[in-house]
Amino acid sequence: MQKDDLINFCHQNMTLSGQCHESPSSKLHMDQSTFPLVTCFDVFNAKYGASAMTQKCTCQNLPQNKHICSCCINCVYTDGKSRC
Repeated sequence: MQKDDLINFCHQNMTLSGQCHESPSSKLHMDQSTFPLVTCFDVFNAKYGASAMTQKCTCQNLPQNKHICSCCINCVYTDGKSRC
C-alpha cells in the first residue's frame, strides 16, 4: 500500500430540521407500525454514498426544532481542513 492509497477522514456538519433521533438499535422495544428512525449516519450515507465511509457521528439539538449532525467522512467529500 502506498501513502497516496491511505484514506483521510475529515469532519463534516449538516444542520437539519427536527431533533436528534436515537439509533433504532438502541431501543429495546420498537412498535412495528412505526417507521425506523433516521440517524445522522443515515443522512450522511444518503447524501454522500457508501464511498464517503461515514463514521463517528454525533448529534446536537439546537433551538427552533433543529439539530446539527457531525460525522467523519472521506476528506474527498469535504474542504479537507478539519481532520478527524
